[in-house]
Amino acid sequence: QEKSSKAGCDDFIPKPVDVAELLEKLKQHLQLEWVYEDFIPKPETITDAGAEEIQLDAIVPPPSDLLILLYDFAKRGSVFDIRQEAEKLEQLDAKFVPFAKIIYKLAKEFKVKEIRRFIEEYVDKV
Repeated sequence: QEKSSKAGCDDFIPKPVDVAELLEKLKQHLQLEWVYEDFIPKPETITDAGAEEIQLDAIVPPPSDLLILLYDFAKRGSVFDIRQEAEKLEQLDAKFVPFAKIIYKLAKEFKVKEIRRFIEEYVDKV
């Protein structure tokens, strides 16, 4: 932090970077005004990697410990681990297959933020 100040930096954010803090600092130093998108309603179905449509209201989430594990992998951006856990989840119980297929598809497409959002919907329900 001291080196940054001596080099002429106006501010400092330590690692790991907190996104909210980073955005606030950018807003402050660049005199930005954030513009937010309007809410877009969620679809009722999603297409998995095999091009099958899955009814979102019929999805059974895995136990909370597995949800937390998947969420942690998503926070770290560990797509490989997410895909491995999704494959294991499919083997664990047939009722988790739709959930696992969606997670796997999103991981295959490197949509880590969407994985986090998807899991967040189920964390409170388990």
